[in-house]
Amino acid sequence: MRLAVDLGLNVVWPLVFLWGLSDRFTPLVGLGLALIGPLIAALITIVQQRRVSGLSALALIGVLVSGGIGVLQLDARWFAVKEAAIPAIIGALTAASSRTRYALVRTAFTEILDGVKLEAALASRGAQAAAHEVMAKATVRMGGVWLFLGIASGLLAFAMVSGAPGTPAYNEDVGRYTAWSFGLVNLPSMAAMVWVMQKALDEVAAHSGIAIDDLVKAA
Repeated sequence: MRLAVDLGLNVVWPLVFLWGLSDRFTPLVGLGLALIGPLIAALITIVQQRRVSGLSALALIGVLVSGGIGVLQLDARWFAVKEAAIPAIIGALTAASSRTRYALVRTAFTEILDGVKLEAALASRGAQAAAHEVMAKATVRMGGVWLFLGIASGLLAFAMVSGAPGTPAYNEDVGRYTAWSFGLVNLPSMAAMVWVMQKALDEVAAHSGIAIDDLVKAA
C-alpha cells in the first residue's frame, strides 16, 4: 500500500500535470501543481518515519529542473543533459564512497542488519576484511547502475523531448518521456539494484556463517 502511495504521488501525480493536463495550464502553474504530489509524499515520510524520502527528493529535483527548463524557456537539450547528469553524479559519488564508512551498501546494511551480531560473527571467523570488501565492491556496482541510468535516460530524453520549452508541446514531451523511461530505464535499474544488494547480502551472510533471517534486526 505504501509503495503504491509513493509511486502515485512521486510519479503519477507529476505526469498528470506535466503531460495529461499540460494544455490547461501555463508552464509555471503546471510546474507548481506537479510539485504538490512529491511534496505531500515527502511530508508523509517525514511525519511517519522522521526521515527524508529519497524517492520524493529525486522526484522534487526532477520536476523542478524539468519544469524550470520550460518556465525559463531554455533549449530542450538541457532537459536531456539534466536527465543524464543527475544519475551520473549520484553514481560517481556512490562509487567514490565505496572505501569509506559511508559506503552506500554498508550504510544500508547497518539499517537492516544487527551490526553487533554481524561484526562479532565475522571477527570470530576472521572474515571482517572479506565482508567489507564485498560491501565495497557492491557499492561500486551500485554506482555503475546509476551511471547506466544516467546514460540511458539522457539518450531517451534527447530522442523524445523536442518541443519548445514553455509550450504545452514541451510538457507533453516530458510527460511522455517520463512514462516511457519508467518502464524502459527505471524499472530495469531498480531490478539491478535489488540484485546487487541481494547478492552482497548473501555473500556477507555466508562470510558470517549466520543465516540472513537471523541477522535481520526485525528477527
